[in-house]
Amino acid sequence: MVRGNKLVDPLPFCLLIARQRVINLLRDRKPTVELDEHHRVSDPYVDLERESIREHVESAVARLPVLLRDAFILRYYDGLSYDAIAELISESAGTVRMRVHRAKSMLRQALIDLKKDAN
Repeated sequence: MVRGNKLVDPLPFCLLIARQRVINLLRDRKPTVELDEHHRVSDPYVDLERESIREHVESAVARLPVLLRDAFILRYYDGLSYDAIAELISESAGTVRMRVHRAKSMLRQALIDLKKDAN
C-alpha cells in the first residue's frame, strides 16, 4: 500500500478505490422494476390493427402470380439471397431480382388501394 509518500504496491490501493466506487454506485442507484413481455399491457386496438394488416398482406401475397409470389416468399419469408433463389429455381439472379421487384410493386399498389378503400 502506501508507506509515507511512496506507493509500494499499487494493486491493493486500486482495488480499494474500485471497491469504494462500486459501493457508491450501488448506494446511489435508484430502484427499478423490469417488465418482461408477459407483464406488459398491450393495447387491444393496436393488436387488432396489426393482425388486420398482417391478414391483408398475406392475402395480397397470395394473389400474386405464382412466379412472383415464389420469388417474394423465398426472399422475404425464407430470407434467401438472390443468388440462392436463382440456384434453387434454375434462373439467373437478375431474373429473381426482377420478379421480387415486380412482386413488391404489386404488393405496394394493393396496399395503397386498401388504404384508399379504408378512407
